[in-house]
Amino acid sequence: MARDLDLDKATNMLRNSLKWRIEKRADDALNFQIHPFLAENFVVRFSGTDKLGQPVFVVPLNEWDLRKVVNDADRLAGFDDFATNFFEVLSYHIKDEHNKRKKAGQGAITQMTLLLDVKNYSYWQLVNFGAIKKILQIAAMYEAHYPEILYRAAFINCPHYFGMFITLLKPVLAPKTLSKIVCYPKMSDWQNDIKELMDPDQIPERYGGTKISE
Repeated sequence: MARDLDLDKATNMLRNSLKWRIEKRADDALNFQIHPFLAENFVVRFSGTDKLGQPVFVVPLNEWDLRKVVNDADRLAGFDDFATNFFEVLSYHIKDEHNKRKKAGQGAITQMTLLLDVKNYSYWQLVNFGAIKKILQIAAMYEAHYPEILYRAAFINCPHYFGMFITLLKPVLAPKTLSKIVCYPKMSDWQNDIKELMDPDQIPERYGGTKISE
């Protein structure tokens, strides 16, 4: 991996990523017209910042039913633009928080935290081949074009079979990325760690914080 300080790999990765950004029009992704179904049902919310000043996003992954995408040709055709827009939105907020801290004479911000709610995540989605392909597509896009923007990914309310989800990611995600993933079966487990990671007023009440959800 380029993150292992291999200059040749880093050069090839940068070259391939620049080519990909041109092909996918990634620099204009914030202006994409996302398919209405995807925009409404595949939500990511900027929640605030952690104690390091890094942006925090809440992703209700349990509401992301990819089966309803892969079984509809029109929605499926719009998924690439959605995925690119998803990562560009994350990157935009990282840059925004970085610029705020720079003006204040504070340290750089290059990463973010994801809080992913998987309460009652459908087992049948985990064994749906088409849905799995979309999950792996997003994971592969991260590793190839947005490496190291992740500080931590906290999966909350993990059902007992959710280990299958992480297992699916292992062939695609680098070990360093996998080491940043934490699964919390119970909300009480998450609440024990939240105070170390971020202030409660940056997290919605439903996830153990004090922030009033919009």
